[in-house]
Amino acid sequence: MLIYGLYTDSRKDRVMGLRGSANSVGAAVWPLLGGALGTLAWQLPFGVYLLGLPLGILAALTVPDVSPAGSGTTSGPADERSVTGILRSTPLLVAVYGLMFLTNLLLYANVVYYPPLLEGFGIETPVVISLYLSVLGLSGGVSAALYDRIRKRFAYQELAGIAFGLWTVAFVLATVASSALLAVVPMVLYGLGQGLVFPTVLLWVEELVPQSYQGRFSSYVAMAGYIGQFLSPVLFGPIVAGFGIRGVFASAAVAVGAGLLVVVGASRRRSRPTERRG
Repeated sequence: MLIYGLYTDSRKDRVMGLRGSANSVGAAVWPLLGGALGTLAWQLPFGVYLLGLPLGILAALTVPDVSPAGSGTTSGPADERSVTGILRSTPLLVAVYGLMFLTNLLLYANVVYYPPLLEGFGIETPVVISLYLSVLGLSGGVSAALYDRIRKRFAYQELAGIAFGLWTVAFVLATVASSALLAVVPMVLYGLGQGLVFPTVLLWVEELVPQSYQGRFSSYVAMAGYIGQFLSPVLFGPIVAGFGIRGVFASAAVAVGAGLLVVVGASRRRSRPTERRG
């Protein structure tokens, strides 16, 4: 909401991309730090959470209070009916939340199941495994940091399609990877796609909903992401039991490949009226 209220147009794209980049770089640092601390004692990685105390104090002292214009409060029942009405009138919102759900579902498929895949290449130490997950985070940080430049050339739907394309190739390569070196490439590709999705989803939601509901609907983005994280081992666990670790990545490749076809088909349908007018 701070970014919604403080920035507009290309500056908003820039700052939202930097926000996504910070998230991704944090995702790159935590496995390295956790892996290093875990080699000393299994309890030490949990001490990283103590960093929240000084960060919380810093935020309380420096973050401004920005309330979007026209953001009033209404009664509970009216709000719920309004939210339902917005979802019914803007079904694309459901797809945007689904994109965030899928992103985190696949992210945690990598977090949970890539270490066992690496074990097949003789990589078992926490520090080395953490390097692969850090590559994912760093790649996402790069694409997110360049988001404002990329956004000038592509619409949100096209960015989603690019992410699906990167993920399809990533999971296909993870399925057939034959060495520890080749196993790095899927992490790079998935991270690049993730770096595009995080800012896209938040900016897309802002564009689709009334200003007074942006806070509420942007919070649903986080909810969709956390549900995806929770369900990832639940959904992929049976696949591991039936088809092994590589079955996880093969099924993910099929799912995102189907998603890519849907996005491409939707883009073509949207372009046809424009072509006829031309």
